[in-house]
Parts: sequence; C-alpha cells; structure tokens
Amino acid sequence: VGTDVVVVTVNPKPNVDLGADVAICAGDSKSLSAVVTSGTFPYTYAWSNSGTSATISVNPATTTTYAVTVTDSKGCTDVDQVVVTVNPLPVANAGVDQAICVGASANLSASASSGMTPYSYAWSNGANTAATSVSPSSTTTYTVTVTDSKGCTDVDQVVVTVNPNPVANAGADKETCIGTAVSLS
Repeated sequence: VGTDVVVVTVNPKPNVDLGADVAICAGDSKSLSAVVTSGTFPYTYAWSNSGTSATISVNPATTTTYAVTVTDSKGCTDVDQVVVTVNPLPVANAGVDQAICVGASANLSASASSGMTPYSYAWSNGANTAATSVSPSSTTTYTVTVTDSKGCTDVDQVVVTVNPNPVANAGADKETCIGTAVSLS
C-alpha cells in the first residue's frame, strides 16, 4: 500500500468595492475607483468599458452601469458594479435682447426648462430671482445661471443696449412784433 498527501491551499478572494451609485449632470465626467480589500496583490482590473486600471474616468451620455472584474495574483476574482445616473441639464433663457434710452430701466426675466425643478437663478448683477430690473449707463451684457434641484446648471445672456437721448435744439431766442409771424425750427 502506498500513501501520499496533497495540500489544497484555499486563497481568499479579492473583495472589490466600487462604492455607492452616483449621479452626474449631462456632459460631466466622474472618476470611478475599485477598492480591493483582500486577495493577493498585485491585481488586474477589467472594466466593462475596457478600462484596465484601478481608477477610470467616465463621461456617459445616458445612465450607464459600469462593472469591474478584479483578478488577484492567484487567479481569484471578484466583480462589483456601480450605476452612473446622468441628469439632464436645465435650459436657461434670459429673454430677448432689449434696447433702452439713457436713464431708463429694463426688466429682465429668466426662465428654465428641462432639468429638475425647482430652479434657482443667479444674475451677473447680483440678483437671485428669475426677474430683475436694471438701469445700465452703457450697453451691458447680463448673464443668468440657472441651477436645478440636482445641481445641474446652464447659462444664458441678454444684451441691454443703451441708446443716447436725442439732443433737442429749438434755435436761438427770437423777438417779434405783435401780429408778425416767426419761423421756429
């Protein structure tokens, strides 16, 4: 009778964590990091978007689920995934350009669409309401930043053109006799 012994070593699996799901605004980028807390170093990373490093930057156009498979030096693997929700941007509208005369006021009114209500407004003149009144002394461009409830922003501008007042000239003072016509220009 012959006997032999074989040792089966059980290596711990790597434990990968991508963290909680995240939300971004359309057009923004987000850094995703795979945190590995066990297994045998070094690790290799295989992301669903073909990334191969521990941290990747993503810029999805629509809500996307990203997964990473981590393999340690013993060939053990673990998988985790994270959802990146893409929130639409609000669309800011500062209204149509306006023209006023020197000394007059213009009423500006912003609106927003898309995005997530409610909206907040921030004008370049310091106003923080949708409507503001301005009295510039020269042609001025006003900018409004609209922020929605998800923190996404959009910017629009309106130009207030200041036209000079006309200069009136009735001519020199004149004298005349009663009953005599005088020409004024």
